[in-house]
Amino acid sequence: MPFVTWTESLSVGDPELDEQHRGVFALVNRLSEAADAGQGREVVGETLDALLRHCERHFEAEEAHMERLQYVGLRHHREQHLSFGRQVASLRRRWENGDPIGIAALLGYLKVWLEQHIRGTDQLYAALPAEP
Repeated sequence: MPFVTWTESLSVGDPELDEQHRGVFALVNRLSEAADAGQGREVVGETLDALLRHCERHFEAEEAHMERLQYVGLRHHREQHLSFGRQVASLRRRWENGDPIGIAALLGYLKVWLEQHIRGTDQLYAALPAEP
């Protein structure tokens, strides 16, 4: 059973952004599986790096999409993306420093944040017409 599950109710109505969101879910699931299987710090670290790179590219694409839509909530949305990056970096440091709950805390944060951010915040721009 996947750690996080993408459903169509999370769609933002843009095929590219939806595909990127599905990619985030897949990488979070891969990270969870690697951690659960005890695949070692290298595999977990590489998977986490891949997830962070994917999120960075996705955030850039999503913010560019919101700019095209002239979305008034862009600044707040961008701040949420920055906050996400800071929180993940903090949790990652805990894990790298050997905190035994570090990876569990990171996965828990990712699960909650993805659900709340996509279902809540992302849906605000998804409701806008495609052309401003």
